[in-house]
Amino acid sequence: MEQEQPKIIDANSIITQDNKLYHEFVECISSALDARDPYTGDHSRRVSDTATVLAKMLGLADDEIQEIHIAAHLHDIGKIAVPDAVLNKPSRLTDGEYELMKKHTIWGKEILAGLEFLPQADMGAAYHHERFDGKGYPYGIKGDKIPDIVRIISAADSLDAMSSNRCYRRHCDKDYIISEFEKGAGTQFDADVAQVVVELIKEGRIIL
Repeated sequence: MEQEQPKIIDANSIITQDNKLYHEFVECISSALDARDPYTGDHSRRVSDTATVLAKMLGLADDEIQEIHIAAHLHDIGKIAVPDAVLNKPSRLTDGEYELMKKHTIWGKEILAGLEFLPQADMGAAYHHERFDGKGYPYGIKGDKIPDIVRIISAADSLDAMSSNRCYRRHCDKDYIISEFEKGAGTQFDADVAQVVVELIKEGRIIL
């Protein structure tokens, strides 16, 4: 039976009507990227939906929420440059393949850097695998050096990764995901963002 994907309160209600066509265009780009990877499917859309709601719950301004919605859709755009043999490998990656896959963050930054109509999207692409304790990649930045927009996208990305089936494992259960965000608060994740994720899951506003 096909796994039912996590459900979350409607992020589209947060996006203004004036920007609807613009966001639909960005969603088309991310859908094209997702089509290259059968194991993640609608990953970019789900990450964007979750990140948008997290931003709203954390009290960010409307313009910041709009930027997060876009940046989250495009956070994995650097995977366009990853060879199919690595991107679609039906088993765990070797160490060398994993190092190549990690470069999607740098490639994503290069693709999006300097685009005035996509503010901060390059940061989402570059830093979404950084950790609050500095043990992430590609640059090992930590704490306050990680932009707020990235702290939210990175939590949404991790949540979707844990709650989705992968070729090498089944999705993680609800209690495990909650425990990972509780343990990772202040280390892997920004503590405030992790707390909101846990609250949304426990309240049933994210259904795993």
